[in-house]
Amino acid sequence: MRPRELRIGNIVKCTGHLPIGFNSHKSLFTEIRELRYESVETAVGFYKYSNIVPVELDEEILLKCEFEHEKNDTENSIFYSKSDFVVYKTDEGFGIDFGEKEWDFFRKFRIKYLHELQNIYFDFTGRELYVNLPKVK
Repeated sequence: MRPRELRIGNIVKCTGHLPIGFNSHKSLFTEIRELRYESVETAVGFYKYSNIVPVELDEEILLKCEFEHEKNDTENSIFYSKSDFVVYKTDEGFGIDFGEKEWDFFRKFRIKYLHELQNIYFDFTGRELYVNLPKVK
């Protein structure tokens, strides 16, 4: 992963050495505690950026972030909402529409990973996104 994509509090997966009791990096979610020049400190130790893997966004992850699943039958679209923040399901994955269309300030963001959602949510709302995943602390 690229260091500039990450910030403290992002949830990621770690590869390489694993704590006792973990057989696969797929079962290991951890939170970033500190970003350094060549490594990342997580709740389970220090890792090179090449050993940090993003968590792919899916419906299960959105629900664990306390988004509510909704469907718009007239537009045949599926979306997930949390207060005024809306994530849409697209053919390519997920996206966020932000801004006022009538004021010509409208941006569409495609997101693929949980850390991207965490960062955009924080940037737009000023609040951390709660993620209810089994993390190693």
